[in-house]
Amino acid sequence: MRHLVLQHLDLTTAEQQRLLPALSWFGWEVPVGVQLVTVAVITAGFIGAAARMFRTTE
Repeated sequence: MRHLVLQHLDLTTAEQQRLLPALSWFGWEVPVGVQLVTVAVITAGFIGAAARMFRTTE
């Protein structure tokens, strides 16, 4: 979300590096697609867990 909001501002390179740091896992810069898939998988897991916890039986 930060990238979407801040990419339209006129920022210097130093400001961009400070405000929009790259996400990295153990030194590997994570591509945006991998970030989105990760969020989707975690969200689906939480929704599945919530559905099981709040399942109604009739």
